Amino acid sequence: AVFFIPFEDNDNEQNVEIPLPKSLHNDRDLLNGEKLRLDAYMAAWKKCISRVKVRTTCAFMCINFDDRQSIIETLHAPIVAEVVQQVHTAYDNVLTGLPYPELPVITITNPTCDTGILDQITAHTNSSNLDISEDLFNATALTVHLYPSDCVNLTTVMKALIGGFVERDHILERVKGRSAVSLANYDIEVLAAWYAALRETLYVARLPLVFLLALSSPASPSYLHTTYPRSTLALLRVRNYDIPSGPQVLQEVLVKTFFDLEFEPDIMIGPTVLTFLAEYHSRHNASLDGAITILQLAHLKHFSAEPLTVLVNSTPEQETLDLPASILFLGSLLSRLPDSTTTTPTDHIIASIDAARTAFRTRARHVRIALGLVRLAQGFMAQNGYKGLGWSPEAQAPLLGDGVLVDVLAGGLGADVKFLGALVKKLPRAQLGEMLQAIHAYFNDMPGEMRADEEEARMRVVFSINALPHKVDVKEEREMAVGVGEWFVEYLNGLLSPLEDIPLWDIWYTGLVPFPAELLNPSLRASIVAGLLQPYDFTDNHNGEASELWKLPDTCILFRRYLDSGRMVNVYDWFEAFRLEVETQRAELRKKNRKQKMGSLSPAKRGRKPKGKQVEKEVVEEEEDGDGGEQWKLEVQARFMRALQELDYLGFIKHTGRKADHVQRVVYDMHE
Repeated sequence: AVFFIPFEDNDNEQNVEIPLPKSLHNDRDLLNGEKLRLDAYMAAWKKCISRVKVRTTCAFMCINFDDRQSIIETLHAPIVAEVVQQVHTAYDNVLTGLPYPELPVITITNPTCDTGILDQITAHTNSSNLDISEDLFNATALTVHLYPSDCVNLTTVMKALIGGFVERDHILERVKGRSAVSLANYDIEVLAAWYAALRETLYVARLPLVFLLALSSPASPSYLHTTYPRSTLALLRVRNYDIPSGPQVLQEVLVKTFFDLEFEPDIMIGPTVLTFLAEYHSRHNASLDGAITILQLAHLKHFSAEPLTVLVNSTPEQETLDLPASILFLGSLLSRLPDSTTTTPTDHIIASIDAARTAFRTRARHVRIALGLVRLAQGFMAQNGYKGLGWSPEAQAPLLGDGVLVDVLAGGLGADVKFLGALVKKLPRAQLGEMLQAIHAYFNDMPGEMRADEEEARMRVVFSINALPHKVDVKEEREMAVGVGEWFVEYLNGLLSPLEDIPLWDIWYTGLVPFPAELLNPSLRASIVAGLLQPYDFTDNHNGEASELWKLPDTCILFRRYLDSGRMVNVYDWFEAFRLEVETQRAELRKKNRKQKMGSLSPAKRGRKPKGKQVEKEVVEEEEDGDGGEQWKLEVQARFMRALQELDYLGFIKHTGRKADHVQRVVYDMHE
C-alpha cells in the first residue's frame, strides 16, 4: 500500500480539504453521500470501540470497578486490582534480617503488547493534583513513565527517573541553587533529599520505589531472569502477573460485542469476517489491537462500498430523496424492497426502510437469544456429565475454534439444536427442573424490552416448571421431558432464522462479503515486483510512460533484463544489456534537448548556419562527451552498481561463490 502525503508550501495557509473516496457505485449515491456515510461509519465504530476498549465511566477505587466499563477493562480488572494492591502494600510487610533491602518489582507479562492495562493501573495509583496542604500520608502513589527512548544509558534513565518526581512544582517549591554546590540531576541523592522533604518515615527505606515493568517476553523464562545475573536478582522482590490472552479473550470480546443481549451494534459482522479474524489471530497476530484493527477495517469497507449504508441509523428526509440526484439511489432501494414500484410514494419508501431496520434488529436480537440458550444448554449438559454438542474440551475458545459463531450466522446450527432437544427429552425430572430454572433465570436477566418481547416463551417455561410431577411417575416424566424438548427445538429454530431474509439486510450486515485482507497484510513481494515493472502507475497521469524500456529508472531496467535471464546470471552480460539501454536513453534525451533548443530559437536564427568556431565547439563537446568518453563509462558503471545493489538489497539475487562473475536468480514466474 502506498500513501501519498500532499506537499504544503506554506504551513500558515489553510489545509486543503482532501476529497473523500468515492463508492464503487458512485452513480447511485446520494448528494454528498460520502460525507453522510462517513458520519454513519464514525457513529457505528465509536459505539463498537466504546464497547470493546474505551471506558464510559471511571471509578475512583482500585478494586470496585464500574459496571459499565469496557470488555477489555472487565477482563483486566482482577489483575489491575491485585497490582494496585501490591503497589500500595509493597513496604508494609518487609522481611526483617535481610542483608540488603529488596526493591519491589512488579512484572506484567503481556504477550499481546496492549498498553491499556498500564493506563488502568496508573489511573488508580497516580495522584497528579497533589497539593502540599493535603495529608500526604494518605495520598496515592506518584508515577513516572520511563519509555525505551529514556533508557539509552544509565545517566539518561536516572535523569528521567529523578526529574519525573522532582520537577513537580505543585508538590514542593523548587529552590534554585548554585551549580557548584548542587548535585547532578542524575544523582539518586537528589531524589532522596526530595522525598525527605516531602515526608519522613521510619518504617520504610529511604526511597520507597516500586518498579512496574511491562514485558512482552514469555512468562517463563522471563526477560529479567534471562538478562540479569543472580547477584542482581537477589536484590529484587519480583511479583509477576500474566495478562489474559489467546483465543478465549478474542472469543469473549466478540461474544460480548456482537452476541450479547445487553448490547446492540449498528453493524453485524458476517461469517467471512469471523473466519478471517479467528485465523489471523491464531496464525499471525494474537493481540487485541490486531483484532480491533480487523473490526475497524470491516466497518470501513462496509460503509465505503455500498451507498445504501447511509441508512444504517437514520433515513434521509423526504426532500432529500425527492431530489433529481437521488433518482438512482431510489431505484436501487425500490429494486430491493418487496411490493414496491416506481410509483410508490416517497413517504411509503421511508416507512419501508424504517420497518426493515426494525425487522433486522429484531432478527439479530433473536439470534443472540438463541446463541445464549444453546450455550446454556451445552453448559448444563457438560456440567451433568453429558457429552452434549461435543465442543472440543481442550479448546480454549470452542465458539471460535469449532466455528459455532459462524454456524449461528450461516444457519448451520439446525443439527446441533435437534441433538440438544434429544438430550432434553431424556433428562430425568430433577435435571429437567434444574434446566428449566436456568432457562427461566436467563429470561429474567434479559433487558426489559427484550424480556417483554419474549414473554410468551418465558410463560411457557414457568408453566413447565409448575407442571413438573411431584411424585415419581416414569411415564409422566417422560411425556413432560418430550414436550419440553420439542418446544425447545421449535423455539430455537424459530429464533435462528437467517439474517439475509430481511429486506435490505446488507445495510446492517456484512454477510459473505470477502474481508479486504490485502489492506491488513499486503503481499510485499507482489508489491515490490509490481513497482519495479510499472514504476509510474502510482502517478495520476502516467500516460504510458513505461511503454519503452529506456524511459524506466535504472533499477527497473536492470530488473527487466533480470527477468529475461536464466537461473544463473552473468554479471558482465547483464552489464552490457544495461549499457545498451542506457546508451539508447542518452541518445533519445539528446534528441529531445536538440528539439527543445530549436524550438526556443527565433525563426531568423533558426535558419542561420552556425559559424566555424561554433561547429568546432560542438564537435569537441561530442568527442569529449561521446560514447567512448571515460567519464561516461564511469557513470554507466556507477549507475549499474547502484541498481545492482538495490536489487541485492531487495533480495532478488544470491551470491553462490561458485562463479565469481555469476549471481543466482531467486525469483521466477514473474508476469508483467
